[in-house]
Amino acid sequence: MFDGPPRFPEQKDGKGQLLSDQSLKAGDPIFFNVYFRQNGPNPVVFLGSIRTTYLETDFKEETEQKLIAEFKKISSNDWRKYRANRQKQKREPPAFQVGQSSWNSAYGFSGTAQPLHWTQDDLNALRAGNEVAVVLTEIAYEDNYKPHHARRCEVLQPPAIPPGTWHLCDGFNGTD
Repeated sequence: MFDGPPRFPEQKDGKGQLLSDQSLKAGDPIFFNVYFRQNGPNPVVFLGSIRTTYLETDFKEETEQKLIAEFKKISSNDWRKYRANRQKQKREPPAFQVGQSSWNSAYGFSGTAQPLHWTQDDLNALRAGNEVAVVLTEIAYEDNYKPHHARRCEVLQPPAIPPGTWHLCDGFNGTD
């Protein structure tokens, strides 16, 4: 299950201590951290997660549905590649024990393998509400050899300052 909304990246000093200012910074990669945990009652096999951050000018239902459709195409291809690779390697993914938690970063991409970076214009638009960050995540796992997926779509509300106020999209939230 998801463990709360996406979280802003932790900003640390050179000694690894958290900075008092946890705001997003121009030039940093665009990403939010997505946390999840295993609530039981039995261990599951964690297969992986696919996640991304989109920047959009609004969070209307049409925009959310467009992003969800795009994400589904990407995730379908990625899961197909993952399964093929898993069969080639003939290895089992790790068991995810009851109570165990983890996280992954949902980076923003634009058709390349390199993550996008925040610009000052992005940050100003996020604060003003002229742009929103949308985080989509799909987690795959097996419970007693039966595959499941947990899905979530969340929108960061203005003024986009840590810890942020997140709104669930109208679709793509749930588990099968």
